[in-house]
Formats: sequence, C-alpha cells, structure tokens
Amino acid sequence: MIGFPARFFNGLMQNRKIVILCFFVFVFSLIHSFYFRIQPSVDARAYDAIGWNVAQGLGYREIATKPFVLDNAIMRVGPGYELFLAVIFFLFGHNYWPVWVVQAIFLTLSSFCAFVLSKYIWSGVWSERMGLIGAFFIGFSPD
Repeated sequence: MIGFPARFFNGLMQNRKIVILCFFVFVFSLIHSFYFRIQPSVDARAYDAIGWNVAQGLGYREIATKPFVLDNAIMRVGPGYELFLAVIFFLFGHNYWPVWVVQAIFLTLSSFCAFVLSKYIWSGVWSERMGLIGAFFIGFSPD
C-alpha cells in the first residue's frame, strides 16, 4: 500500500497525454466559467436559493419567507447538489467562483476516471487513443 502513490504518479508521468488533456479540461472549464459568468436560471436558480438557505441555517427551502408546507424545495431533484452548494456557500459565502473551481476539479477527475475505466472495461482491445477519446468527450461535454 505504501508504494501505491509512487506507482500511481510514475504511471501518470509515463502517460503524459492524459495529464495534458486533464490540464486543458481544467483550464478551459475555468476559462469558460470566468469568462461567461452565466447566472443561474430556471432549476439552477432554485438550487442556488436552496443551497444558500441551507448555508444560512434557514433549512431546506427555496423561498425563506414561505412556510415549509408551501415551499416547493422538496419537490426538486436533490438534495445532493443543493447540499454541495450549501457547503461551498457556507465556506466561501454566496459566491459562484468557488463553485466553478470545484466543478472544474470534478470535471477533470471525471475525465481522468473515464480514461482509467476505459482501460479496465476494454482491457482486451484497449488502446491509449480509446481512453483519450473517452476522456476528451467527458471533459469537453457541452453541459
């Protein structure tokens, strides 16, 4: 178990293409977020409101002034993303830039996981190109 980190990072350095691809996924995700600064709308606006209310200690609700029985927060898909936002908002205030940074990290990790999983799933016919294509599609998906 002690040799795992060394083997892992040595393996990464031998495969620089995935490291470079993940670097670009992270950088382009941040550039996109900070350049366009898209404000939450529709469902995202509701998730934002719920996350901010939870972070402030007002409970899992969309509109803080409504009674719990009349609030629609419980009817939304969740509560995973809303609680994720609540943790970020609790730590950094009601700012979007920390959310963008953490989401860029998660997107980069997802891209890397797609590369590694493709290696295990397609072990008999796997090639580095297959893994890179999968990682590219995950990392640069439009959503």
